[in-house]
Amino acid sequence: MTEIGRCDLRAAARGWSRNAEDRTLRRGEVTALRPRFCRRLVVVVTHVGEDISAAGGLIARLADRDVPIDVLAVTDGDGATAGAAGATPPHELGRRRAHRSVSYQQLGAHHVRRHELALPSGRVAEAELDVVAALSEIVGFDPDSSGSWVLAPWQHDGHPDHDAVGRAAVTVCQAYRVRHVEYLVAAWGSTGPRRIPWLRARQLPLPPVLQLRKSSAVSALGLDTDGLMSADREIFLVPDEQIRPGRCDRQTEGWAGLASASERPSAGTSMAAPSLRQRDVASTGARRGADGCRRPNR
Repeated sequence: MTEIGRCDLRAAARGWSRNAEDRTLRRGEVTALRPRFCRRLVVVVTHVGEDISAAGGLIARLADRDVPIDVLAVTDGDGATAGAAGATPPHELGRRRAHRSVSYQQLGAHHVRRHELALPSGRVAEAELDVVAALSEIVGFDPDSSGSWVLAPWQHDGHPDHDAVGRAAVTVCQAYRVRHVEYLVAAWGSTGPRRIPWLRARQLPLPPVLQLRKSSAVSALGLDTDGLMSADREIFLVPDEQIRPGRCDRQTEGWAGLASASERPSAGTSMAAPSLRQRDVASTGARRGADGCRRPNR
């Protein structure tokens, strides 16, 4: 099995601010992300702390509006395969796991429903359909998904775990027709920013108070926060513009991930539900469609 190293959370937290020399566009040329229509947020995090590092500002902003937040933790690892050189020391990784709820509280998100899938780090691609099934259970619970956002890693981020989770998120968002927003982690590496599809990029400027809260949340994970205050914005990716034929809904903002029949999971695709541990959330009632995805009761 190929050895995979851990992810750089510091680079993810600094994001575009860290890569000034790699900026393809001036800041004014990147369209702003408008989260005002988000009424429910489902965060999919592949490895411990990546959601806080890459998207903590967006999470904090939505928490200020009392938007309900669900978090699906796919693994409990740092991105490295077992025994990989340079993997996070066990005591440090244990601290990150123990302080995940503290980090969300630092962001101002005090009532988060957590779901844990507990797949092995570095091997998520082997269980990609399990991620689809778990995320379908969470998304399919909402009878009105028009205001739901799924925040997940970019499917071409560069780490095999992120890419697998990103593909799973695309599948679910297309099946349920919910808004899909991608965040960047490994893509902020030394060569990554040059391959980011900037035409799909959206920026979220962070005022000083949100920068401070995000810095405190990252610090709670045990990471060095030196220089993190320079991260004055976060970058996200949204799907190419696809508007429902015959409908002009300002809430779609021109980029809701609406799938054609050919893009949806084919009938008969196996999506057996994995063992999904939940915290602070009751089991959901939903029916399962022919394609294996869970459909909300109507």
